[in-house]
Amino acid sequence: MVRTTPPRPITVTEVFPELSAYKRTAIRLHPRPGASSADESSMGGPLLWPAGEPWPHCTRDHEDEAGPVALLPVLQVYARDVPELPGWDWPEGTDLLQVLWCPNDHRDPSIDPWYEGPIPTLFWRRSADVQDVLHTPPASRFACDPEYYHPADDWYTLTPCVIHPEAVAEYPDAGEVPKELALRIHEWEEFSGPEYQYELSISPGCKVGGWPTWHLTDFHAIDCPCGARMQPLLTIASSEWHGGGESWIPVEDHPDTRDSDPLGIDVGRYGQMRVFACPTSLDHPIRLDTQ
Repeated sequence: MVRTTPPRPITVTEVFPELSAYKRTAIRLHPRPGASSADESSMGGPLLWPAGEPWPHCTRDHEDEAGPVALLPVLQVYARDVPELPGWDWPEGTDLLQVLWCPNDHRDPSIDPWYEGPIPTLFWRRSADVQDVLHTPPASRFACDPEYYHPADDWYTLTPCVIHPEAVAEYPDAGEVPKELALRIHEWEEFSGPEYQYELSISPGCKVGGWPTWHLTDFHAIDCPCGARMQPLLTIASSEWHGGGESWIPVEDHPDTRDSDPLGIDVGRYGQMRVFACPTSLDHPIRLDTQ
């Protein structure tokens, strides 16, 4: 079923024309519970994984010290469903992106000095190369100690969902625009009604591309070791519209808004995990952040 984001309450670039220079496209994924096959885009669903290729495991330290942990599927997206990777071209010869993560909390200063949560791994493929598909991946293991932490499998195991990609326009968090413009936006909000942060700038939920929000912390630049300012490639969100973003609820989901958490996950204390990538090359290491 198609998902359609309602028009914004106003066209923000008519009030602040200089925001036009900051416009980015985000592909809202709109996951909704449903069965899919390995030949379809999905979140938490089966992957088109080659039977002859070892299933990836996490080799970082875990609470139970029982060795590597099998990764869990997070996202599979075909280029035919998301032909545009906002900010990038699909890597040459690929038409399939697969994202998996270890369903346990980790810290990895090489990815981000403050990040704590599941560590994702990205795989780019040419789907036509996969002739023999692995139908039964290995079971994963949740090493989080329930005596001290909520069991990790309740946090990071996705409910299988089909996706309904939709392109929308986004504008940056006020923390990423010049201070003078940010002050004018704030003053305008006080007297005009619509909230720039929650209604006019950045869509909530799972998406590809777009702008990141900085609603829990001040803006902090995330740079690639090559020196380039990194951009969000993926956002994996606990909720599709909870916490101030209800004007973004697709029209097809009204009036029943109970299914705001289709994936059944909790990242970043019911927030979102963002996978940042280098705009100069998707071969450069990713960085992670939660809000």
